[in-house]
Amino acid sequence: MGISFIVPAYKTPPVLVERCLASIDLFCRLNNVQHEAIVLNDAVVQSVARNRGLLRATKEWVWFVDADDEVFCENSIAARIERTDADILIFGMVQQWGEHGRKMIMLPSKEFCGELGRECIIKEHGGILFRSLCNKVFRRSFLRRNHIMMDEGCEPCEDGMFIVRCLMARAKWEAIEQLGYLYWRRPGSSLFRFCPTIETAICEENDLWDELTDILCIGSFDKCKWRGRRGRRMIMENNLLGENAYNVPLIDRAFNWLVSVRRFLRFRGV
Repeated sequence: MGISFIVPAYKTPPVLVERCLASIDLFCRLNNVQHEAIVLNDAVVQSVARNRGLLRATKEWVWFVDADDEVFCENSIAARIERTDADILIFGMVQQWGEHGRKMIMLPSKEFCGELGRECIIKEHGGILFRSLCNKVFRRSFLRRNHIMMDEGCEPCEDGMFIVRCLMARAKWEAIEQLGYLYWRRPGSSLFRFCPTIETAICEENDLWDELTDILCIGSFDKCKWRGRRGRRMIMENNLLGENAYNVPLIDRAFNWLVSVRRFLRFRGV
């Protein structure tokens, strides 16, 4: 047993990396967990870095941690991995928008139990608790047995696509209704940097949603998929079009503006 922490750290300020690793070390010492922290400073996108980390991991459990975030030290994750037969443990997280910004606390529901059913997937699939990698630990033997890796070059949708592949491999889930991860939202993070492969990522993720729709016979995925695709397109639209941004329809430019305003207000704590 034990946890391999995979931490892509390229271009992350050293002081933030040190804070992240200190939280990991404290978590493991307090909970008496065997662990290894695999820090990757390679000049590659996160999906590639995470795959390299997976290939180097040696512990039974894998935890993907962003280098500018922190793990909570006092929780029951360590105790649960010793006795669970699940492939994925999901737990709560805090989103903190800057030092003085808005704090959002999210906890998973008890519906994350066993192989996720139709109702749970429809209800939860659009939320950050479901799509994020950082508020979950994955059984490495399950990932290896089902050949589940990140889709390299598909940013920023690689985390959602990774979760979809776990679903298609019929992963067993278990929820811990406790906070385990502190997600720092900051303007310089990879989430806010331009990603030139967004269109490819969207197309590939849509193909996976189509495949999952066929397997589970969930017609409403079409509507959810369209809404998610449109949201991602609008958030990145100005970066994609560059000088041609004036061609974006007025309603879409208004959507982009509202997203920017909402982001600004959250950093201001509103």
